[in-house]
Amino acid sequence: MRLLHAGFLIGSLLVAAGCATTSDHPEVVVAPRLAPPPARGGALAREEALAVAQAHPDPDDAIAALDTRRFGFALDAEALAWFGQQGLDPAVMDYLEKRARVDWDALRGDVDPDGPY
Repeated sequence: MRLLHAGFLIGSLLVAAGCATTSDHPEVVVAPRLAPPPARGGALAREEALAVAQAHPDPDDAIAALDTRRFGFALDAEALAWFGQQGLDPAVMDYLEKRARVDWDALRGDVDPDGPY
C-alpha cells in the first residue's frame, strides 16, 4: 500500500514539474485591426425621437429603443422642455435628462490603430 502511495506521489510530482516549465519565448498575441462598428441607422430628428418614445407604451422599452439611436439635434434645455410638453413618461424624461449631461465628444475616443494600445 505504501508503495502505491509513493508511486502516486512521484507520478504527481513529475506531472506537476512538467506543467511548471516555461518557454524562453512566450507567445505574443496581437489583436487584429478592426474597423469601428457601423452606426445603427441615421440620426433621429427631434420629432422622430418623440415618435420612437411614443411607439413604446412601456418606458423601459422606449428608453431601450432611444438608447440604440443617435440624435441629430442638441439635447439641450430647449429640447428637454419640448419633450416635457409632449407628455413623455417621467422615466423617459429622466433618461433624456441624463443623456443630455453626457459629454459625447469626450467619449468619442478616436483611436490611432498604430498607437501603443
